[in-house]
Amino acid sequence: MKLKTKIFLVLIAFSILPVLLTSTGLLSIMFRASTGYSGLITDYLSQFVASDIERFTDQINQSLEKISVDYSLQQYIDVPLENTTDQAYYLLAIRPLTEYFLRTNPDVASVLYLDQLGKMDEESLSRSGYWGIDFKSDSVYKQVFLQNEKLMIPPHLTQYNLSGRDDVFSYVFPVANMKSRQNQAWLVAEIQTSRFMQILHQYSTGDKGIFFLYDPKSKTVFPNDKYPLPQRQFEEFIQANVSTAGLEERTSAQVVKIGQSSFEFTLTSLPTMGWKLVCLAPMEEISHGLQYSRILIWLISFISLLIAWTMAYPFMSRLLRPLTLLRRAMIRTRPGSYQKVTLSTGRDEISYVLETYNHMIDDLKLKEEEITESRMREKEKEVLQLQAQVNPHFFFNVLETMSSFAAKNQGDAVAAMIKSIGRMMRYNIRQDGGWAALHEEIKYIGEFLDIHSYRMGKKVPTTIVVDKAVENVPILKLSIQPFVENALKYAWHPEDEQFRLKIQCKLQDSQLHVLIVNNGMPMPEEVLRILRETISGQATDNPDFFRGHIGIINVYRRLSLAYGQAFQLTISAPPEGGTEVNIRIDFTNNVG
Repeated sequence: MKLKTKIFLVLIAFSILPVLLTSTGLLSIMFRASTGYSGLITDYLSQFVASDIERFTDQINQSLEKISVDYSLQQYIDVPLENTTDQAYYLLAIRPLTEYFLRTNPDVASVLYLDQLGKMDEESLSRSGYWGIDFKSDSVYKQVFLQNEKLMIPPHLTQYNLSGRDDVFSYVFPVANMKSRQNQAWLVAEIQTSRFMQILHQYSTGDKGIFFLYDPKSKTVFPNDKYPLPQRQFEEFIQANVSTAGLEERTSAQVVKIGQSSFEFTLTSLPTMGWKLVCLAPMEEISHGLQYSRILIWLISFISLLIAWTMAYPFMSRLLRPLTLLRRAMIRTRPGSYQKVTLSTGRDEISYVLETYNHMIDDLKLKEEEITESRMREKEKEVLQLQAQVNPHFFFNVLETMSSFAAKNQGDAVAAMIKSIGRMMRYNIRQDGGWAALHEEIKYIGEFLDIHSYRMGKKVPTTIVVDKAVENVPILKLSIQPFVENALKYAWHPEDEQFRLKIQCKLQDSQLHVLIVNNGMPMPEEVLRILRETISGQATDNPDFFRGHIGIINVYRRLSLAYGQAFQLTISAPPEGGTEVNIRIDFTNNVG
């Protein structure tokens, strides 16, 4: 990234970002405060409306309860359908109660009496009924005969009025026969829908704020002429939110999205009706205010961005021209080819930097030859030192295991381990410059796995596949075994029946591929992270880690020194589990 770009970003960081962050925080606080306040108002309005509806329906309920226990009505329940004389007698006795009920409740259009014997009666102060209707087969009233509890039937037209049809709610009140203690009759109060419309509209929640009544049983919404979006979509929204609220009596206001508009949604139960009161309060005013604030913030940010760009690019281009020349010279500089910068006549800080750079170029030319010669000597010395550090603790563990087997008089096992450890030690100390054929390294790993099986009391499930084309390829000694040991250390447990270790060596595109993979417990994330940082060349200041993982670190450094750019090492944790180590050596380059 160019310095001018960095200056531009710094200007943005000190001018635009504080404005955006502060403004975003303030807008968020304003929005929460506004929604909290409007939500509180919505809650209060919902409680007021619910209280009015409950008070009205409870009054209807109490009046019907008084009629249901009247002596004449109780006697009327048992009168047969054919006994019209007794029916007329008891109806005359009941009529004052129903007329009083209708006068004290002017919003009730009429009161129906229905029973299981087929009798029916209708009382109204302003309507005349039609007695020919079969209530038991009527699409609306047939559900009355199935009710043992109070029910509010959704809005419908009264089919039995000769003088006109009313749009009403039917409040069904089951009447228990005092003798049989069973519900044998029903009183149905036909409540005009206009009364509920009046209650729902008496509190204002804005131009688009709406109160609805919702029946969870029939999934009916009232009123059904002010949907804020298509009817079916809105009804599905109401059903989903009522289902989410469950049996709670009341839910606090929450912001919901309906179509392109946001509303505060409140749900309140109406126990007497068995319905739910739904309130939707629009949030357009809050949203519009916040939108205008956002536009103003973005306008200020754009102006600040324009000022920052002007300062960073046209103005700084002239000031930073000497540094641009220095950058070009540094890009062209490489071992054996060093580029100087023409000095300016100034005495400022930039001129001092250019002069210092030119002196450095002169020093680099003198020291390049010395460093090259010294590096060759150090490389050879370091390889020998690393060779001597490879896992001496393994041999101590083997000796302890042999001692344990000897104490148990298991001479055959001790003899086998002595032979294996002897072959391994001869392989380690023979004078071969640290190199061996690949098949010898694989054989060494086999000896290691055999000894490990004795130590753990169980054979390690291992698959070794070596292509014939690479069997005699020379490779650094002890360059594969530390990864096998690491897999057993972290991933294998003798009780793990699913564990598998696979070692595969093959030639592909003039490259030797050595794959060590297991399906056991993955390498700890911290260990894997530090190994990756070390492999990628990042400095890792963790001496305790390197003391505990000297084997893998030494192998990586030995391979790097021996093969240079022709060597690649990757350590990964596959999604299916375990750890995968992939060593690639390119034989097309000058190796060694």
